[in-house]
Amino acid sequence: MDSRYNDPPPIYPLVVKPLLHLRKLVIRHLLPPRPYYLRYLIAAEDPDPKTGRYYAVQYDGEPWYETSIQYLPNILTP
Repeated sequence: MDSRYNDPPPIYPLVVKPLLHLRKLVIRHLLPPRPYYLRYLIAAEDPDPKTGRYYAVQYDGEPWYETSIQYLPNILTP
């Protein structure tokens, strides 16, 4: 570690690691699965009838397909 920071007390890893492991076990084995109506939907359920493609319902910083070239600067157009 950097000399600007003090080392954490040795008890911290002994407390935090078992708590995180317990949380992982509870989430994995004791919580029910997400209901169908609350599922995380990334792509459309049905393909576009015209093209047959599945389009993104919401973009999380990853536009997979752009239909226009509006991002080009205006200097390229006459």
